[in-house]
Amino acid sequence: MESLLRMATALVSECPCVEGCPSCLHSPQCPVRNDGLDKRWTVRLLQWLQGHLDSE
Repeated sequence: MESLLRMATALVSECPCVEGCPSCLHSPQCPVRNDGLDKRWTVRLLQWLQGHLDSE
């Protein structure tokens, strides 16, 4: 799980897009145009999850 979170965090945070794109966050199959997804909060959540796992 830790490895997956590290990889996901790197994928999203290192992507050069500003708000999220199909390469890092968005799904082209999403029926609501990925409304509600936020790149900055996604990175924060992933980092929080990593920190939570590290403290266990």
